[in-house]
Amino acid sequence: MTANCMQFLYRHDHGAVQELVRKKRYGRLQKALADISLLAGSPADAQDHYTTAAELCRVSNDWLWTAAALQGLAHAKVLLFARSLVSCTGKPRVNHKTHFLGCCFA
Repeated sequence: MTANCMQFLYRHDHGAVQELVRKKRYGRLQKALADISLLAGSPADAQDHYTTAAELCRVSNDWLWTAAALQGLAHAKVLLFARSLVSCTGKPRVNHKTHFLGCCFA
């Protein structure tokens, strides 16, 4: 929001501004929790936190943090996908010839 728009809202609806500030703060906190979850090795929890953060930041017009949350969400989804390709023995579940990278080297 522009400064003029925020001043208008502040004069006419102080409650709406406080609600946006609260959502922005909570969205940023959710993004930080998601980053920590991802670093701790829990991409499933990180995915949940990033989804919440992206929605809250989008609603509060916090576009930079929305983009950061969406980027983190993409990282978490890639890690979840990579985990699904590896069995509990550490060997890939797919044949390397049919794998998206293996096909280039076959």
